[in-house]
Amino acid sequence: MFDVEIILAEAPPFSVTLEISRRETELDIVPHWFSGENFCSFYIFQAGNELGTINSTDINEWEWLTEPDLKWLAQLIGNEIDWHYL
Repeated sequence: MFDVEIILAEAPPFSVTLEISRRETELDIVPHWFSGENFCSFYIFQAGNELGTINSTDINEWEWLTEPDLKWLAQLIGNEIDWHYL
């Protein structure tokens, strides 16, 4: 298991807003950097409910850890994460 306080201290959460089907959806993103590695997972929440975890698999390539059929949504969220860090 992981220590939530350490994760939040090392990489604070942030929010992104997506437009899906002409509706804006706000998501909370909690980064989880793996210590000693240059790798990060992002926990995705909507209104306090966990939607899942996405990872960057390559430059500009994102995927869900457990929902490969929703790659388009992972890509959309991942693009917003990329913009957040620019």
